[in-house]
Amino acid sequence: MEAAQLPLVLILTPAVAGCLAPLIGRVSDRGRDAFSVLMETLTLLIAAYATYVCFAGAAGGVWDFVLDRLNAFIALTVTILGFAATLYSVRYISEEPHLNRYYACLHFFVAGMLGMVFTQNVALMYVFLEIMTVASCVLVAHRTYKEAAEAGYKYIVLCTIGALFVLLGVALTYQHFGTLSLTAVERLTAVDGVVPMIIALSMIFGFGLKAGMVPLHAWLPDAHAEAPSSISCLLSGAMIHTAAFAMAKVLYSLFAMDAFGMVGLILVSFGVLSMIVGTMLALVQTDIKRLLAYSSVDQMGFILLGFGLGSVLGAIGAAYHILSHCLGKGLLFLSAGAVIKATGTRNFRELGGLSSKMPVTAVVSMIAALSLSGVPPFSGFVSEFLICKAAFEAGHPILVLVMLIVSVVTLAYLLRFVHATFFGEPNGRSEAAREAPASMLVPMVILAALCILFGIFPAPVIEFVRVACAALLGGA
Repeated sequence: MEAAQLPLVLILTPAVAGCLAPLIGRVSDRGRDAFSVLMETLTLLIAAYATYVCFAGAAGGVWDFVLDRLNAFIALTVTILGFAATLYSVRYISEEPHLNRYYACLHFFVAGMLGMVFTQNVALMYVFLEIMTVASCVLVAHRTYKEAAEAGYKYIVLCTIGALFVLLGVALTYQHFGTLSLTAVERLTAVDGVVPMIIALSMIFGFGLKAGMVPLHAWLPDAHAEAPSSISCLLSGAMIHTAAFAMAKVLYSLFAMDAFGMVGLILVSFGVLSMIVGTMLALVQTDIKRLLAYSSVDQMGFILLGFGLGSVLGAIGAAYHILSHCLGKGLLFLSAGAVIKATGTRNFRELGGLSSKMPVTAVVSMIAALSLSGVPPFSGFVSEFLICKAAFEAGHPILVLVMLIVSVVTLAYLLRFVHATFFGEPNGRSEAAREAPASMLVPMVILAALCILFGIFPAPVIEFVRVACAALLGGA
C-alpha cells in the first residue's frame, strides 16, 4: 500500500465499521462486539504501519489528506485509545440498551478524529469536526437519563458555537489567501491586518472550545461525567487533543515564525489560564469523573503553552504531552469506570480499601496519576520537562515556575483520589467490589505499560516528531 493512500484507508476503516456494526448487531450482539474490536484493532495496526512508513522516510498525500510524521504520530495516539475504548466496552457496557447505536457512533467518532488529523484543507477540517461532534454528542447522552441528556444538550450547543467560529475562520481564510488548502498557503510574515487577526482568533476560539480551553470549557465536566467511561476516555484522551492539534496546524500554516508573536502570546495566556483554573477546580471535586475532567483542562494548558511558545522544542513538548495525556488520562477514565461499575458510586469519599479487592486497577491508577503529575520515570515527566525547558530557553522562567506549581498540585489531588479510593478505610460499597473482567483490564494494563515505556525510552519519539515539528514551524 502506498504511503499517500494510508490516510484515506485509516479514515475509511472505522467509518465502514460504523456502517456495518449496527447491521451485524441485528443478527448477533457478540458478532457486533467482535467485529468492532477487530476493526479498531485493524485501524491501530494501519496507524502503526503508517508511523513506521514515516519513520522510514516516506510521506505523501492525496486530495489534501497528508501523511507526515506529526499527523501519523497524532493518529497513532487516537487509534490506541480507539482500540482500548472498544475492547473495554465489550464487558463494561454489555448490559445497556442501544448498543448498535453506541458502536456505530464510537466508530464514526474515531473516523472524525482521524479526518481532523490528516486533512490539510480547512473546509474538510470543519466537516470532520462536525462529524466528530455529532457522533460524540450521541455518545455523551447515550444513557438517556436527565443528567446525560442535559450534558449532551449543553455539549452540542456549545460545540456548535465553536464550529461557527471555525466556519468563520474557514470563510475568511479563503477570502484572504485564495485557497482552502494549508499546503498551498503562503505564510504571512506579519499579522498587521484586521482579517488575519480575526482568522487567528476564530480558529483559537473555535478549536479551543472543542479542546476545553478556559474560559470555553463549560461543556467539558458535564460531558465527561455523564458519558460512559469508555467515551470519557476518548473525549479527554483523544478528542480534545485533535482539536488542539488542528488549531496549531492551522495557525502555524498561516503565520510564519516572525508573525507568531501576538498569536503565540494569546495561546500562552490561555494555556496558563487553563492550567491555573483547571487545577483549582479539580482540587475541590469529590466526584471521580468531574475531578478527571477538570484535570484535563489543567493538562490542556501545557499543550497550548507548548504550541504557543513558537519554538521547535515547545512544539515537540506539546506533541509529546498529547501522547502522555492520552495514555495517562485515558487510563484513569477507564480505571474510574471499573471502580464505578464495581461500587455504584462516583464519589471517592464513599470508597476506600479497594486495593485488596481491585489490585490491578489500583496499580494502573497509581501509574497514571504519577505520569500525569510529571513524576519520573513516566511519560508525563518527559513531556512536561520539554515544555519547561522550552519556556526557560524562550526567556520565560515565570512560566516554568507556574508549571512546576501546577504539577505539584496535580500530584496532590490525584494522590488524594487514589488514596481515598484504594487505600483509605473500606466501607460497605468497597466490601462488595470485585476486580474488573479481563476485557476491561487488558486495555488498562496496555496503557499503563506505555506510560512506563515512553517515560524510559523517550528519545525515539522525540527524534520522530522533531523533524515534523520543525517543518510545521517553517523549517526552523
